[in-house]
Amino acid sequence: MADDRTPLLRDAEIQPQQQLARPKQRWSLLTRISFICRIWAIKVVVRIAVSLLRRLRISQFRPQSTYRKHYPVGQRMWNDVWIPSSHEAGQTHPLYIDIHGGGFATGDPSHDGEFCHYLADEHGICVVSVNYPKAPRYQFPCQTEDLVQTVRCVLADDSLPVDRDRVAMGGFSAGGNLSLSVALRDELQGSSIKGLLAWYPATDFSGRYKGTYRRDQYGMRDMLEGMSDVFYYSYVPDGQNLRDPFLSPVFGDRRRLPPKMFFIGAEHDILCREAECTARIYAEGEEIRQPIGEINDWAVNGIRWKRVTGAQHGFNVVRRWVREREELRQALTQQAYADAASWLKTEIYDCKDWNR
Repeated sequence: MADDRTPLLRDAEIQPQQQLARPKQRWSLLTRISFICRIWAIKVVVRIAVSLLRRLRISQFRPQSTYRKHYPVGQRMWNDVWIPSSHEAGQTHPLYIDIHGGGFATGDPSHDGEFCHYLADEHGICVVSVNYPKAPRYQFPCQTEDLVQTVRCVLADDSLPVDRDRVAMGGFSAGGNLSLSVALRDELQGSSIKGLLAWYPATDFSGRYKGTYRRDQYGMRDMLEGMSDVFYYSYVPDGQNLRDPFLSPVFGDRRRLPPKMFFIGAEHDILCREAECTARIYAEGEEIRQPIGEINDWAVNGIRWKRVTGAQHGFNVVRRWVREREELRQALTQQAYADAASWLKTEIYDCKDWNR
C-alpha cells in the first residue's frame, strides 16, 4: 500500500511537458495483432457464457430482469428494466440508471443483474441497466455519445413507474467511468440526476494518478494485470488527448457533476488509487489535503469514498472456487451493496437538500 500514500503534486507543480496530452503508446505490429486477437477472444467467451446463462435461465448466477426495452436512438441496443416485485398499480419508485462494466469492450446490461435485482426487490428501486456500443469496433467517445442519448430517453420515458425527482446513476469499472463521462456532458446539465455511484472506476488514462499492481491476501494477482493494455488499445484511439475529461474524469469539472457522489474502490485493484484521487479532488479541489490510502471510509463536501478491504477488481461478480475465499467475497459484496443502497436512500432519494 506504500504507493497509495505517496504525496501528490498539485497540477500547478507539474512540469509543462507533463501537462501535455500524451499520444497513445506505439506498440509493435505483433503486439497489436496479439491485442486484437485477445480482445476478440474475450468478447466471444463472454458472449457465449452470458448467452448460456440467459438461455438456461440460471437465475442464481444471473437474475432475470422484468423486461427488456429498446430506445430509438444511437445503436438501438436493448436495455434491462427491473421493476420492484412489490410494485402496485399507480405506485412510483426511485430510479437508478446502471451502466455495466467490461473494459468498454464486453458485457451487457444483464452483467449487473445481481445488483439491479437487489436494488429492485430489496429496496423498491426501479432500475434501468443501459447498453452501449463496444470496443474495438467502436472507440472513445462513441460509448459516451450513445449513452447520453439513451439516458435522456430513460429520463423521459413515461412508461416507467418512477419519481423523476429521485434519480441516481452509476456503474461498475468501465461503467463507473462512463457514468462520470455521461454526467459531464452538456446534454445532461440540469438533468434530474442527483447522485452518482461509481464502483471501482477507471478515471485516469493519462497515468497521472495511477496505482500499482498488488497481490491480495491470498497471493492472487490483480485480475487486471496483463489485461489493462488490451482494453486500453481497444478503447482509446491513436492521438487521443488522455486528459480529456470525458475519457479521464479525474480532470473533469466538479461543478458539472451531480451534487452527491459515492466512490467505492477495491483494496487490491490497480484502479483503487486513481478512484480515490478523483474522489479527493472532487471533494477538496486541486490540493489533496489528506494522504491517499490511509482512510477506508470518509465523506467530504458531498463526496463519499469507501475502500473495500480484502477485495479485488470485480469482487462482486468474479466468483472464487475456494470455499473460504468465496465466502469472504460474498460477505464483502453483501456489505458493499448494503452500503450503496443505504447511501442512495438517505443521501439521494430521501434527501431534499441537494447542497448539504
